[in-house]
Amino acid sequence: KVKCGQYMSRQYLSRQNNSENYNKGFGLKLRGVRIQKNLLLRKAAAALDVDQSLLSKYERSERLPNKEFAKRAAKYYGIEEQGFVALLISDKFLSEVKDIKTVHLAFKIAEERVGYQAKSK
Repeated sequence: KVKCGQYMSRQYLSRQNNSENYNKGFGLKLRGVRIQKNLLLRKAAAALDVDQSLLSKYERSERLPNKEFAKRAAKYYGIEEQGFVALLISDKFLSEVKDIKTVHLAFKIAEERVGYQAKSK
């Protein structure tokens, strides 16, 4: 399997590598792997059982899909599932939380909760 970040060409990445795309990791990776595999948008959309326009919105990060779609896409494209789903979750998190102080606080709280849950099991 291809690891989540190991498939985009240098050319594609250099065109996409700017701060505007910082919060668009899932969409860029989704599009990058489709391009690397030389698949047309309509063929990939049909295989993933989504409308072509919806897949296009996912790739442009205009919408974020659910975890089930990310798992289907990872399987279809041969990408490591956990990393791909984690990338989606990080994009969802960043779309909700815009200021850096809130991000740090939210991560601290999440880490504490995960530690607490692990200890209580």
